[in-house]
Amino acid sequence: AVAGIRAGEVEAGQVLVVRGLGPRGSPGMGMASQPVFALDGAGLGGEVALVTDGQLSGLVNTGLAVAEVSPEAAETGPLGLVEDGDRICLDLDRRRLDLEVADQVLRGRRPPGRPGQEEEVGWLSVYGQRVRPLREGATLRMDPPPPP
Repeated sequence: AVAGIRAGEVEAGQVLVVRGLGPRGSPGMGMASQPVFALDGAGLGGEVALVTDGQLSGLVNTGLAVAEVSPEAAETGPLGLVEDGDRICLDLDRRRLDLEVADQVLRGRRPPGRPGQEEEVGWLSVYGQRVRPLREGATLRMDPPPPP
């Protein structure tokens, strides 16, 4: 995201989506403050909205940033299905963030199977399979995940 901002690939009126920083995708909760600061430095702080499933530093007090979006991209939430050119509507008054893509198109973008069913091994794999979504506190569940 920062490289794209510096290269001039991000323009006023766009929504910059930074995903894969949620509890499951990062793993943990990645910080998305650097792109906000880069937007401000490029003079786009008030012109580009940033949307992320990561978290922001308490120092982020410029521009428009929506963080900790849930379900996160790693759970194949809508954030994970965004493609370049998709229309995203951010309505602050109504507290709504909408990906304006037809449900049928989004179903076609959704990968088959259930997220987190990769055949990985090791501690990060265990974490990825057992971490609860942010909306549930991003804690580890001790019960086994439900069958597919």
